[in-house]
Amino acid sequence: MALSVSRSTTLSEEDTLSEEDTNDFTEYQPLYEAILQGNLEHVKTICEDPNKHALDARISIHLDTALHVAVGTGKAHHIVEYLLIKMSRDQLVVENAEGNTVLSVAAIVGNVQGANMILMKEELVHLVGVRNKSGWIPLIEAAQHGQKEMIKYLLPFCGSYLKLASVTDWEDDKSGVFFVNLLITAGFYDLALDVLEKYKSFATMELYGGDSPLSRIAAKPSAFSSGRRKELKVWHYLYFSKGEHTFLTH
Repeated sequence: MALSVSRSTTLSEEDTLSEEDTNDFTEYQPLYEAILQGNLEHVKTICEDPNKHALDARISIHLDTALHVAVGTGKAHHIVEYLLIKMSRDQLVVENAEGNTVLSVAAIVGNVQGANMILMKEELVHLVGVRNKSGWIPLIEAAQHGQKEMIKYLLPFCGSYLKLASVTDWEDDKSGVFFVNLLITAGFYDLALDVLEKYKSFATMELYGGDSPLSRIAAKPSAFSSGRRKELKVWHYLYFSKGEHTFLTH
């Protein structure tokens, strides 16, 4: 899956662009199109022109850099590789209008190869913990967009984040239980069970309004159908965890 690559705008989107961004958007349309076409030689010609600032330019209405666009295609890996070498660290960590880094874009579209190329650079590993303007790290965005392989890839990088989120008195952030709820909603029961077994407090946490992993799986009748072993395992784990928590707190 790739991000939408349309360059059409609405008035509200145009209003968010500075004059410099608008000029870049127009000047670097050929770069944008070369990336979509997978034309590395044309990309190189533009990026290596000493009279241009193509590596800094925002080339879409979402204020994406060339690397955002290349990662977002989900397939221009040769261009991603080139840009990761060519761009400075400051250029590589730029966020777009939604606050998404290039790793968040990779997570949203399920570009595991692109994510791996990004995280192979030691100075970019911290991007796994960078939140966008919605407040979500790349792992949560991957879950929001149903990107199972990306979730599996990012989980080993996110142990510290999930451990912190599992501390029950950390009331300002319920993203851990929100993540588990997303896994259940998407039907990724094997991943949900793995996370619940590692971070047991998520089983008894609730979001505002009482939304919890148990309520999520209870709302999915298919989870109780015969032959649904993974789903039933999650339900049993949540049910008995909830019962034990109720017993201990009363």
